[in-house]
Amino acid sequence: MTYHNNQRGDSHEGNESGGRFQIAMSRACKRAATAPKLSSQLNTACINVVDIWMGLFPAVMGIGTTALIINEFTPVFQIVSYSFIFILDLLQIPEAKAAAPAMIVGFIVRDI
Repeated sequence: MTYHNNQRGDSHEGNESGGRFQIAMSRACKRAATAPKLSSQLNTACINVVDIWMGLFPAVMGIGTTALIINEFTPVFQIVSYSFIFILDLLQIPEAKAAAPAMIVGFIVRDI
């Protein structure tokens, strides 16, 4: 197989026999033989998860708290939700005028 600028591909291409599945299994087994131990991988994964949680949790809490403060003490979400009141009325949602701002705040807090 040729690549960009007529370079040849890896020498192991075409040397394996069998179907695609057999070749894939053969390569997967070779790769798995060189993989680190499961305990090492789990340890690395746990460290990554804790790092992500500790890095993102304060930002998420800050943004969520700010959104709830804005909702409680300013009319911003009331004004933004006017366009949703019409849609909720068409869907026959009871108390659409009260549900529209709560829906927007719920989206913001949930998605953050």
